Amino acid sequence: MLALVSAAIIATGYNYHQQRQKELRQIAQDALAAIADLKVDQITNWLKERSGDTQAVLRIPQLRQCLTDPDNVTATKESREWLTTQLEGSDFSVLKLFDSRGTECLTMPADAPPLAADSAERVRAALHAREVVFTDLHRGQADGPIHFGFMVPIGIKPQPGQVADGVLLVQLDPYEFLYPLVQSWPTSSRSAETLLVRREGDSVVYLNELRHRAHTALELRLPLSQPHLPAARAVLGGQGEFEETDYRGVPVLAAVRKIPGTPWSMVSKVDQEEVYAPLRHEAWSMTLMIGLLLLTVALVFILLWRQQVLRSSRQELAAREEVEERYRLLFTNMTEGVASCRMIFDREYPQDFIYLAVNEAFTTQTGLQDVVGKKVSEILPGIRETDPELFDVYGRVASTGKPEHLEYYVAALGQWLSISVYSPQKDHFAAVFENITERKQAEAEHLKRLVAEKTAHELRSVNQQLESANKELEAFSYSVSHDLRAPLRHVAGYVELLTGRFSESLPDEPKHYLNHIAGAVRTMGTLIDDLLRFSHMGRMEMYQSDFDMNGILRDVLVLQRQNEPARDVEWVVSPLPRVVGDPAMLRQVWTNLLDNALKFTRTRTKTRIEVGTRDEDGGTVFFVRDNGVGFDMKYADKLFGVFQRLHAADEFQGTGIGLANVQRVILRHGGSVWAEAAPDQGATFSFFLPKTPNCP
Repeated sequence: MLALVSAAIIATGYNYHQQRQKELRQIAQDALAAIADLKVDQITNWLKERSGDTQAVLRIPQLRQCLTDPDNVTATKESREWLTTQLEGSDFSVLKLFDSRGTECLTMPADAPPLAADSAERVRAALHAREVVFTDLHRGQADGPIHFGFMVPIGIKPQPGQVADGVLLVQLDPYEFLYPLVQSWPTSSRSAETLLVRREGDSVVYLNELRHRAHTALELRLPLSQPHLPAARAVLGGQGEFEETDYRGVPVLAAVRKIPGTPWSMVSKVDQEEVYAPLRHEAWSMTLMIGLLLLTVALVFILLWRQQVLRSSRQELAAREEVEERYRLLFTNMTEGVASCRMIFDREYPQDFIYLAVNEAFTTQTGLQDVVGKKVSEILPGIRETDPELFDVYGRVASTGKPEHLEYYVAALGQWLSISVYSPQKDHFAAVFENITERKQAEAEHLKRLVAEKTAHELRSVNQQLESANKELEAFSYSVSHDLRAPLRHVAGYVELLTGRFSESLPDEPKHYLNHIAGAVRTMGTLIDDLLRFSHMGRMEMYQSDFDMNGILRDVLVLQRQNEPARDVEWVVSPLPRVVGDPAMLRQVWTNLLDNALKFTRTRTKTRIEVGTRDEDGGTVFFVRDNGVGFDMKYADKLFGVFQRLHAADEFQGTGIGLANVQRVILRHGGSVWAEAAPDQGATFSFFLPKTPNCP
């Protein structure tokens, strides 16, 4: 409301100012128009009078006689006397008489300055004229005086085209009457002036001396393209009253008029600063009045607002007291525990908090008494270490203001609490909590029962699946050992009959094909044997015992030397510890690992195979290291899969079952197996056996 009233007052003052400015502008424009019209009339009438004076020359016979009979002394004398009389009794400053050839005959006064260079042209033009010719303002010489006047043809011939007998040049001094008339102003003014201007090409020429700039008559020229220039508007034909900028660049009000019968235009102007000067004084008074009025209105509104504020404050105080009473009753009678606290931070980390207020339920549920005004570290020493998450939540809420909820086991109290935390102000928090220890215990018991029931059900399901899988595997093994072996035996038998009976009559190419068939049958038989062994290894029952691993390794080494008697192998074998496991299965592990090492070192001129061991937490690591062809470690995950090979069959024979058997045996002993190698730098195969295996 205050803003609306203030805006209305300011708008009223502004409108008054605008209206007053419009009135002053109109008064000034009316005065300028009247002055311009008056001066135009005065100049026009004065020029008519001077033109009328020159018309009398046409009626002087002595002048014509002097021109037609230059040797007539009497006519010449009378002409000179008449010119002298005219010069003394009129506004004329110079009189010159020219004959029909343009030759100067008489001059009054005798010491008159010479004519301008273009005067001869003007005289010749006047000789052909049939009326008085007006000559505009000009200088006879570059630094000579300014004058204007008339050329009067004497003895005009009746036939067109014939020249007159002569011309009388009448010159007037503008400083005698014209300029004083133009420069005068009927009222007192410090900036008003009147200008005479005419157009010359693309410029406007100032014809009289100006009030605010010296030496301007016929010297000051400004381009017609200059915007908002009253003189340019005048010579371009404009008439009327305008707000524009004068030759000084000062804003003015101007009245523009055309002077009839001349190439002149008149500009009467006055500075806008002078026109609006009274308005500035009024503006100060208006501003002071508006300021006082606004101040008064503001004081009234302030008093009204203060009364409203006092009334609202009393109402808010009463409402606040009512709310506080309700809050006190709610705080006191809540069944949930409530604690209002202030958090203590150390470099933005919560370190402790002080109890500011608690309700009775807090004491009942926690058993803590007389806590108000004390730090929690004093009441429950060590809570910062036992319950750090609780401090983090309280500190985060107190610093950010975002409420949180959590269910938390408070170790310092030995209780489960459901806690809602919010921040009433910076670095403070309020915790509303409920003891849910009994509920949590019931949930835990219920969860245990569910887990037990689910575990028993899943174990039964897994056992059934295992039994079914074992039966299917046994059926598969039987099928492989009987159904697959019988066709292979037939193929092998027929190949043997063909090669035995017809070996001499068979060409070399069929013999070659039969040899390939026999080799493929043997390979297939070996693959079936290995696959059956792999299947059997997973199903056979383990017989674990504590035995010496060195004995098994020695037996395997004897067999390896017998199988490769021609190989030059350097065996480096370290003593092995006793282990708990199935001797038969682990014998197969050593057999497969040493077979693998011998196979992939076959391309080496000197073979070196190292067997060793090292202790690790909870068990023993055994390894076989060779200097064979090795492999790229990016394929290490494929080593222990069934039928997985990293080399072509024509490079190194094998079925891809041996390492899969090794992994199955080690996993059944509760251990693990892995390999490390680099291309052409050998390989190391290791397996870990726990001291007390948990075997499936």
